[in-house]
Amino acid sequence: MKKVIVIKIMSVAFIILAVFNGCKKSETSLVETLNNTSIVENLQDSVSPSELMNLKATAAGIPTLLFPLEGGSSQYTNTGYYSFGSTWTIETCGGVYKKHVGKDYVKVGSSIVGSYVLASYPGTIIKTGNAGAGWASYIVIQHVYNGTTFYTNYTHVNPLLSGWVEAGQRIATVADINIDHLHYGICKSLTYAQRGALPVSSCGGDPAFPGDFVNPNDVSFTSTMSPTYISPANNYTVVGNSIMLKWNNPSGTTSARIHVFKILSSWNATDGSNNTVINYALPSNNLISYTFMPTLNTTYYWSVRAYNPSTGTSLWTTPRYFKRGNI
Repeated sequence: MKKVIVIKIMSVAFIILAVFNGCKKSETSLVETLNNTSIVENLQDSVSPSELMNLKATAAGIPTLLFPLEGGSSQYTNTGYYSFGSTWTIETCGGVYKKHVGKDYVKVGSSIVGSYVLASYPGTIIKTGNAGAGWASYIVIQHVYNGTTFYTNYTHVNPLLSGWVEAGQRIATVADINIDHLHYGICKSLTYAQRGALPVSSCGGDPAFPGDFVNPNDVSFTSTMSPTYISPANNYTVVGNSIMLKWNNPSGTTSARIHVFKILSSWNATDGSNNTVINYALPSNNLISYTFMPTLNTTYYWSVRAYNPSTGTSLWTTPRYFKRGNI
C-alpha cells in the first residue's frame, strides 16, 4: 500500500499526502512524556505555547535568530551607536560608567522611527514597561531552545502585541525619542533582561557586566522570513485518503524544505525535527513526487522553512498538526 506526495512550488507550495492503514492510538488526548514531564496537546492556530515553553531536550545555547527589524540586516547599521560592551556614558554606578549589554540599530539613509520590530524567535511576551523618561517602552520575550530558556529585549519601542508570538511577527514599532534607535539584547536571566547596561562591578543590586547577557555579535542571525501557512487549519482531521498541505513562501525564495514528523519534542525553530517522516528539499518551480507509506490513527506535525540566496535560510515555522483516524 502506498501514498504519493506531489509537491509544487511557485508562489505557493503544495503537498498531497494519501493516507492508509496503520496502528491505533488512544482515543483520548495525546500525551507525550518528555523527560518525565507530561505535556497535553491543546493546539489552536499553532502548537500550544505552553507545550513549546516546556519542551525538554539536552543541547544548550542560543539558536540562530531572525534579525529583529523588518527589511533585514542590510537596511540597518550599528555604526556610531552603542554595541555590546561599549562604555555607556548615560549612567554611572559607584561613580563608574556602566557597560552596554545589547546592540543599537539605526536605519541606513533614513529615520528608523516607525520601522517594524520583529520577534526574533517563537516565544511569549512576558514583560513590557516604561524604559524611563523619554526612552519609550521595552518588550521582553521568553524563548525556549532545546530545553534552554533565554530572553530577547527590544527597547525604545511602541508595543503592538502581547502573549505568544511567532518569529517574524511585528511586535512593535521603533519609537520617536531624542536619539532614535532600537536597542536589542539577548539574556539568559529574566531578572534583569530589560536592562540596557550593567555596572563594571556589582553595584546597585545589579551583577557585574556582562551578567547573563549574550553578545549579539556571537549569535547567528537570518534575515529570511519564514513561510506562512495557508491550509489546512491546525488540528485538522483527514477526510478521505489525502490531505493537501499548503503555504506561501516569502518573496525571493528559491527553495523550501518541509518536515513532517510524529514527536513534537524533537522540533525547534532552528533545527526543525530529528524525528521525521518527511525531510524533503523542494526546488522552486518544479513538480516533485515522493512515495510515502503513512499509518492510520496517527497524528502528524508539519513545519516548513524557506531559502533565499541573498539572505539565507529562514527559521522553521511553528508546527501545525493533522490526524488521520479515530485518535
